Amino acid sequence: MGLHKARLFFSILLVYTILGFLAWSVFSLLMRTDLLKVKTIEVTGVNRVDEGYVIAMGGIEVGANIFSIRPWEVERRIERIPEIRNVSVKKIFPRQVMIDIEERIPYALLVVGNTGYCVDVDGVEIACLPGENEQLPRLWMDRYEAGWLLDGLEQVRVWNAEFNTPLQGIKVEDERLFILKLQNDIFIRSEGPQNLREKSTLLKPLLREVQVKALQVGGFDLRMRRDIVLIRSEGEEY
Repeated sequence: MGLHKARLFFSILLVYTILGFLAWSVFSLLMRTDLLKVKTIEVTGVNRVDEGYVIAMGGIEVGANIFSIRPWEVERRIERIPEIRNVSVKKIFPRQVMIDIEERIPYALLVVGNTGYCVDVDGVEIACLPGENEQLPRLWMDRYEAGWLLDGLEQVRVWNAEFNTPLQGIKVEDERLFILKLQNDIFIRSEGPQNLREKSTLLKPLLREVQVKALQVGGFDLRMRRDIVLIRSEGEEY
């Protein structure tokens, strides 16, 4: 009985050894064959970042075996580029790699004191192309506060989604007071993104009346719980 178990054990061991050798042989063949060497690397979604720079940062080379490429590692390396917000890397067998990029795009011009620079929708500082900052809404702050910046950017997003009147910028006074300045010289006092979103239905017809000169006001205050206060001039309080 003991001899039979020993023979069975060594037979099983031999089978696994042969299978392991065959697997390693197949793997080695796949790693060496030209049929699985990367022939093309395609980058999509880039307008501001050089395609070659993306590929170089990803560490991918034409001729590399496609099995040797780990997409998550390539993504991590490419994400180090400040101008890139998101990246997705896919291997398309047998010989292609796809890199899909979402670039950071200037969303507003942040002005802190006398210093201005472009930021994207996440509040990340990025370089503006020549003349690009002239088209962006401003966010004015006396001092930088990350929370204020994100709330200001969210209000820009809400405004663009809900209203047609062009927004000049937002003056951030503190965490509870944001003054929106429109390009028609109307100002709007808001507590934050949620306040602006909740009062959008009431505010829209008032802005239409301003456009057709049926309503003569300097601005609006949205901070009353159930209503909107009409203000004659920006210095006026209620």
